Amino acid sequence: MDELKKLLDSTLNNESKAKDEYGLMIEAIGNSDMPDELKVLATTIVEKIRIDEETHHEMLQMLSDVVNQL
Repeated sequence: MDELKKLLDSTLNNESKAKDEYGLMIEAIGNSDMPDELKVLATTIVEKIRIDEETHHEMLQMLSDVVNQL
């Protein structure tokens, strides 16, 4: 989960490199200790963010907030 937190923080601090990190985020989600249901949800959110750049920042921030509370 630490790797995912680092990627989310890094992406939120420098969104210009976000496209390069979506695959790494999905990999970090898969390797995390989150329950499978949360892994599916988090992966779906990252895919949605990748597709829809308009809501990119808001959705990354929401995902980061949830992951940091786990």
